Amino acid sequence: LDCSTPGEVKIDMTDCVKSMIEEFPQELHGKVSTPANDHLLKVDKGKKLGPMKAEIFHAVAAKALFLTMRARPDIPLVAAFPCTRVREPTTCDWFKLTRMMNFLAKTSGESLKMLMESLDETTFSVDASCAVHLDGRSHTGMTMCMGKGAIVSLSRKQKLVARSSTEAKLVAVDDCMTQVIWT
Repeated sequence: LDCSTPGEVKIDMTDCVKSMIEEFPQELHGKVSTPANDHLLKVDKGKKLGPMKAEIFHAVAAKALFLTMRARPDIPLVAAFPCTRVREPTTCDWFKLTRMMNFLAKTSGESLKMLMESLDETTFSVDASCAVHLDGRSHTGMTMCMGKGAIVSLSRKQKLVARSSTEAKLVAVDDCMTQVIWT
């Protein structure tokens, strides 16, 4: 945490990102503009990874989750999905993890910066993606900003199956309302 500039907090975990990139057993080109493609949540029945590669998959997934909870609110869903696949990761899962690592390689020098002049600048953004998970559930995303920069971000699978995108958005707002009211 760097608080040396008045009204600004910089959360810098670039060393963590760089060590993840150095430890990754595959060369990264860093040429992707997003951390995931359209098929992130699709579970393919590809060839299972060998024990050594599966262990690396598990370690990288855990480090990415640690990173996203502290300083990279731009990759929470992409970091959380591999954690659901650590029991039996496949080559398709490895491809998705590699894409996330390529995105991190491209953005490795970026850090989270928050600026605030007053406490009256609090805004919330809530949205949902309908029926994106295999079991038909939707996904909620929420960001709370105070000034410039996300103070709180949330990305999680909804606990019930919504029948429409409107219903998924209402469920998302309901899920996030406790944070809004508390704030």
